[in-house]
Amino acid sequence: MYRPFPPFGSEFMKEFQQFREQLNELLKNVASGDVHLASDVMYPAVDVIEQDQQYVYVVELPGVKKEDVKLMVKDNSLVLEGERKEPEMGQDVQKIRGEIAYGKFQRTLPLPENADLDKIRAEYKNGVLLVHIDKKEETKPRLIDVQVQ
Repeated sequence: MYRPFPPFGSEFMKEFQQFREQLNELLKNVASGDVHLASDVMYPAVDVIEQDQQYVYVVELPGVKKEDVKLMVKDNSLVLEGERKEPEMGQDVQKIRGEIAYGKFQRTLPLPENADLDKIRAEYKNGVLLVHIDKKEETKPRLIDVQVQ
């Protein structure tokens, strides 16, 4: 017995297209190695901003104390390590919902080739880490005087 495939309405096709775009974005992120699939692991979000004379890495670290953050340069990368500790709530408290990720984390972020690794400074305020990285001074072209003989 032949059963025709049911027709799909425009709403289904719209939702399917959105799903397809999200899947493509996820696969693109997986291919780039910068994807976070587990929601129960602390994974700080990072913005990288380029300015005329420097780069600024903006790292969200809500609930992380300054003393629990370690920042270092290794193999031309910025390595950020730390831990967001779960607050003590006492024995008579029962967690009903747990969406906040706690625990140790590490992010390794590549540094641009023209980053001056000797001129890196960081500041931490209100759960946001700002890492300022100066750019190396470019070798400027110089005029060579040619003698005519």
